[in-house]
Amino acid sequence: MTSNTSFVFVILPCIAAVTAGLFLFDWRLAAATACGAIGLLFIAPLMPNAVRLFGSSIISGVAVGSLALVVVLLIRPTTAIWTRMTIAMLAAFSVHYLHLILTVGSV
Repeated sequence: MTSNTSFVFVILPCIAAVTAGLFLFDWRLAAATACGAIGLLFIAPLMPNAVRLFGSSIISGVAVGSLALVVVLLIRPTTAIWTRMTIAMLAAFSVHYLHLILTVGSV
């Protein structure tokens, strides 16, 4: 069973990154999505608490997944959908899980 902390800070960003990997097929589109998601993270302190908690997790997953896809799509522009989704998910999972371990200490 997953705890609420790991659901919000690991699983939601992974779902968002997989969704981004599904729709992003060009490196320019991935770069624009990453810049937009990073820009939305700057307005997170102005959001209500529930929206900030869930929204910033989802947006950060999109940002990390999109940044990983920029690199992958620059190297190999004709990647399959499952490859893009897997790479975005692995990038989001590793970044968010490492962040959770370093800040909280356990999952």
